[in-house]
Amino acid sequence: MVQVGPLSLRFITLLILAALALFYLAQSSQSATKNYKVRELELTKQGLKEENERLEIETLRLKSLAEAQKIINSGLEAPK
Repeated sequence: MVQVGPLSLRFITLLILAALALFYLAQSSQSATKNYKVRELELTKQGLKEENERLEIETLRLKSLAEAQKIINSGLEAPK
């Protein structure tokens, strides 16, 4: 049977603690990276929503202009 002395026991304990610390750092780093990506995607989503709203307003404006042009071209009076 293998006997483990006090120095070997300390070494093994330090090795286990170092492994746990590395595991914790890896998990923290991975979590921070994912949080950064999520934030980046949320900002992109917000920008796209704003762009979509702007384009919808522009579409309505152009439709309104087209309707006004039809009224002018047909010789009818615009509704009051």
